[in-house]
Amino acid sequence: MHLSLMSSAPEFKTKLYGRTDAQTASWNSLVQQWIPISEVQTFVDGTAFTGGGSVRLASLFSSSTGLAVEMSSETASELQKNITKRGLSDRVQCRHANILEMIRQERVSADLVYLDPNWDWKRSYDRTHPDWEMALVDKPGLPPQSLCDVINSAFRSGLCLKYLLLEVPLNFDINTLKEHWFSECTLEKTGNIYDTRRKRDVMTLVLFRATGENVS
Repeated sequence: MHLSLMSSAPEFKTKLYGRTDAQTASWNSLVQQWIPISEVQTFVDGTAFTGGGSVRLASLFSSSTGLAVEMSSETASELQKNITKRGLSDRVQCRHANILEMIRQERVSADLVYLDPNWDWKRSYDRTHPDWEMALVDKPGLPPQSLCDVINSAFRSGLCLKYLLLEVPLNFDINTLKEHWFSECTLEKTGNIYDTRRKRDVMTLVLFRATGENVS
């Protein structure tokens, strides 16, 4: 079982898909508790889809500038429309690109990177299958890239990254992440995103923080 960075659910592509209003307050609260507003002047939404995460980040970190990355050309067009419609085009640049390729080539420079990959939703609420493999598939036919390797790569020297936010399903085995040796960062916080309308948790948010000279 792998998670994918490929966009899906085309019925949502004309909407600002991401956290609903019933979930945004919980997401915002976690991020505000964990990350000082003054420490984020630049951010990258690496799995931007149609811009929900980018809009939330630009709103929370109101003096920041951002880069919204989307690997589907069709969805990237909708992303640009949504960013423009919300008056953020002067602060948030949209790019049709592959975030994993950008990380591999050390072309990601920001205080904060946000990753909300596309998970297999048929299993995301099935508590009998908590054994998610930590791998990202970004190109059909290529072997998956370890999620832990991606995280370490993002924090390597020269990228100036301070924080990485990752969303995972509720039944993702966080202990597996905690047991992994991260050479460039520490797994600092985890918290569940609560949906006030459905009155239940819907996803888990994980915060990684840089170790070493990138930390102020």
